[in-house]
Amino acid sequence: MKAYSYILLLLIPLLDSCSQGHSREVTSSSAKARGLQTSDDYWLLTDPEADLYNYLREPVTIKGKSKLMIFNHQQNTLLFYDLESRELKKKIKYDFQGPNAVNAVFPGGGLHMISEDSILIYSQRQATLYLSDLKGRIFKKTRIKNDSIGFGAIGVYSTLAYRDQKVYMQSLPATIGEFKTDYENRPNMFGSIDLNTGMTSEFLLDYPEPYQGKDVAQQLKMAEIIYNPDIDKFVISFPLSHTLYVTDFKGYQKTYPARSKLVGRHIEVDQNRKDIDPSAIGSHYLWINDRYGKLTYDPVSGYYFREAMKGLSERNYADRDFSTDKEIIVFDKNFKQVAILPHHGGTFMYYFFDKNRIYWNRDFIEYNFERENEDTLYFESRQFY
Repeated sequence: MKAYSYILLLLIPLLDSCSQGHSREVTSSSAKARGLQTSDDYWLLTDPEADLYNYLREPVTIKGKSKLMIFNHQQNTLLFYDLESRELKKKIKYDFQGPNAVNAVFPGGGLHMISEDSILIYSQRQATLYLSDLKGRIFKKTRIKNDSIGFGAIGVYSTLAYRDQKVYMQSLPATIGEFKTDYENRPNMFGSIDLNTGMTSEFLLDYPEPYQGKDVAQQLKMAEIIYNPDIDKFVISFPLSHTLYVTDFKGYQKTYPARSKLVGRHIEVDQNRKDIDPSAIGSHYLWINDRYGKLTYDPVSGYYFREAMKGLSERNYADRDFSTDKEIIVFDKNFKQVAILPHHGGTFMYYFFDKNRIYWNRDFIEYNFERENEDTLYFESRQFY
């Protein structure tokens, strides 16, 4: 119960600000996708039952058609928006009990489409991986075994990757603040989970230099991981590191510079600060640190995108003003930096690709909160080559 309360405390500023997103991969079949012929005034009408702010979402391609897949944890439904027609094309409703049940996906859950008819849904709280088809049938449930710590994030979502019947995630303590010995001085680990057996294997990837010998908020240790099938490698990004790590978890490891001028200030946790509630101290230091956020990949162009942002001032954090200076760094297939895209500074939550353009949601505060409009998602776009 203590762990769940901690997650809720972290979730409150995230929901209020909508300033944090999560990287997701796209199925390799997306190379067949047709051009969307979209423009800067692109928008989507949301489903009446859906929450506008869904952290579990991923652009995918099904039978050559570009879709935006969104999991609505409140209704336990999976929504598929067609990005050409801008219409909701499919809604899958999962049960809460029985053979087609999906439970406790949020917070800390994960979502990924592993083929044109197989969707992976992860519940951290249940330590369970669900495989669903496009008709909503759960054809496999895998309970994670021999896991003494916990997989996924301690935030509102878990970044995960898939390769050859195995799911790869960062291995982080399941409980924060209750048993500090579980995570204090623990080396950074990633793990694979076999979907057939539930058995896990762990791989060591040392924390980068900015973490060495420092007391860093646990949320700032949450890494992003994606899998690129074209090179059969995993790409990993740490919030405080100017470097991207490329590995196969079999001995191959290479690093590439991926620096943003926005990221430079690293502030250690001061456990003696009396003005911060002990349950909120991690969230406080997450937001006031400069950091890297979402890492994502477009398999059609082969380009990578890394979010970078300035930390909030103490005053802005206290005033719950979570907008900040933000940019998206673009790398080609060889990890050479080719562009820096300006960003409005709010949430980088919904996104998709079309030819040489990336689309992401416009500022929720300006386009939704101030207009009292929760039924439309507005997008802006940037050319990246």
